[in-house]
Amino acid sequence: MALNQAPNEGSSKRIFQELAPLMALGTQMMVTLCVFGGIGWWIDSENQTSPIWTVSLLIFGCVAAMVGFIKTALKNK
Repeated sequence: MALNQAPNEGSSKRIFQELAPLMALGTQMMVTLCVFGGIGWWIDSENQTSPIWTVSLLIFGCVAAMVGFIKTALKNK
C-alpha cells in the first residue's frame, strides 16, 4: 500500500467502478424518452397528426428504456 493512499481507497474505487453503470441508468432512460418523444413530436408536426406519433413513440421509448434498465441491472447482479 502506498504511503499517501488511504486504507479503504482501493475498496471504494472498486465499489464505484461496479456502481457506475447503475448510476447512469437515470440519464439513459431520460435521454431515450426525450429522443423518442422528440421524433414523435417532429413527425406529428410535419403531418398534422397531433398526438398519434408522439404517444406511440413515447410508449415505445418507455419499453425500450425499461428493457435497457433490466438488462443492465441483471448484468450487474
